[in-house]
Amino acid sequence: MCAVPNAEFNEKHWGAAVMAAGFLGAGAGLPPDAVTAMVSEAERLIDANASWFGRSTVGGASGDPGDPGAVVAALAEPPWTLNLLGHDTIFAALALRAMRDQPELATAATVEAIVCMVGFARTRGPGGPFPGWEDPAAVAVAPDDGFPEIETATDVAVSAATALSGVGTVYDGRDRGVVQHVLTHAHAVIELDRMGHPGAARAGIEAHRVYRKLLTRRPDDGVDPLPREADVPDFRSVDYWRQDLRGGDGEGDWLFGHVFKVALAWLAIEPLLPADVLRRARPMLGTAMTIT
Repeated sequence: MCAVPNAEFNEKHWGAAVMAAGFLGAGAGLPPDAVTAMVSEAERLIDANASWFGRSTVGGASGDPGDPGAVVAALAEPPWTLNLLGHDTIFAALALRAMRDQPELATAATVEAIVCMVGFARTRGPGGPFPGWEDPAAVAVAPDDGFPEIETATDVAVSAATALSGVGTVYDGRDRGVVQHVLTHAHAVIELDRMGHPGAARAGIEAHRVYRKLLTRRPDDGVDPLPREADVPDFRSVDYWRQDLRGGDGEGDWLFGHVFKVALAWLAIEPLLPADVLRRARPMLGTAMTIT
């Protein structure tokens, strides 16, 4: 993820996807056969993107140690708003967890690359599309918007699941990404809080509230909707990971790596949801994760 230039920001998804796969395999409660199948999928993704995975900067020029606190400080710096659908927070939270679990990854080069990535994302606007908002960057959450205050990890999970269940029809391409990332961004905020970074988590919460408001505007014409899936993918099942998750054309992209990131996010968010919120959100997850 660090080796990809910021000018090719989307390619950072591959490294983030493999980190998510590692966390899925290590602590998400998947049975051993599902872990084995999931790891095989991650290895296929790495092979398909070998040119990026061969450019590691983890060791840096000299392997000098870095301070992950610089990443936390960058995330906590105002203004607290949505950037590239929250990818500054999504990618950085995954990297912070990786550096916490494996301190040898926290080199000066790695930390510098992640801080620069966060700074770059902060210059690119909220992402989209969000139809009907003439100036998404100007959107502010007002008291009469009806979004509850968010203070805890459970609040973030409930807010994200409520937003997911309320988006209506989901469309392919960038629109599906808009829907998926309300989960992955919320998960990143929850992870920051769990790792003991309250300032960065607070910044992410404020960005999430903006995200929820932007999501109230959906495409309504000129775009083909994704098919509604009756069955929610069971990420804990070996059968899910034995599918061809590259996509229907045989080349595909594992939903640009989101088969790992959304699974990780959902499996962290799901236990925090009250039964009524869970019941409404689960069917939408199936649509958002359809492999076409």
